[in-house]
Amino acid sequence: MTPIASTPKAKVATPSGSTTAEGKHVMLPAFLSKTFEIFSMPEFANVCGWNTTGDTIIVLQLEAFVAMVLPRFFKHRNFPSFVRQLNLYGFHKTVLDSKRLEFQHPYFKRDRPDLLHHIKRKVSSGTNHHQQQLVNTSIQNSRLDAHREISDTLLREMKELHQRSDAMEKRLRELEVDNAIVRSDNLKLWKHLETAKDKQLIMQEKMKKIMWILFQIYRGKQQGIPKLSSNDVANAVISDE
Repeated sequence: MTPIASTPKAKVATPSGSTTAEGKHVMLPAFLSKTFEIFSMPEFANVCGWNTTGDTIIVLQLEAFVAMVLPRFFKHRNFPSFVRQLNLYGFHKTVLDSKRLEFQHPYFKRDRPDLLHHIKRKVSSGTNHHQQQLVNTSIQNSRLDAHREISDTLLREMKELHQRSDAMEKRLRELEVDNAIVRSDNLKLWKHLETAKDKQLIMQEKMKKIMWILFQIYRGKQQGIPKLSSNDVANAVISDE
């Protein structure tokens, strides 16, 4: 039989609450406070108690525990139900032996009721499912918000692109008008240059005739040829126009 630490035969007070390291008083679940009291009571030392180091609880006489202890504190005789409660609060068997009823929790230690507030009951599967639904809903909402933000960003960018496109089309139309004006001006300039070129050719021809006439006058003086009148010169220049 596993040795049980001796406990003074003084009345053990039920730890209804626990004091944290910050000095804050925390109310304890009834199951934890009653279980701590049961395994600390001297009158049950032959039925259940702590191991020698005070870090595990042991049920030595199962029949007596079911017949005497459970009805007194929990109003039932269902030991598997008691074990399920231990499991819900994070207790584990120390060995994989169905005959050895020894359980351990890192915050369930002899003479240390101040640690009991660290022991938390596991959340039931229904609550887990509800919490998972809440998490899934939160994730979906986050995704929707992200998609909505992306959609809003895309809409803003599309609007900006549309505005830029309109501005570019407007500028293109202005450039087309400017180009048409430039083409018109270039055409006028080309016509003006053509006209000036024609006039220049005419002037060149007239200058040639004038030079020819002057040459004839000069030669006539040298050879005694009759002098040309001014009318003859004018008629000779104008005759080719």
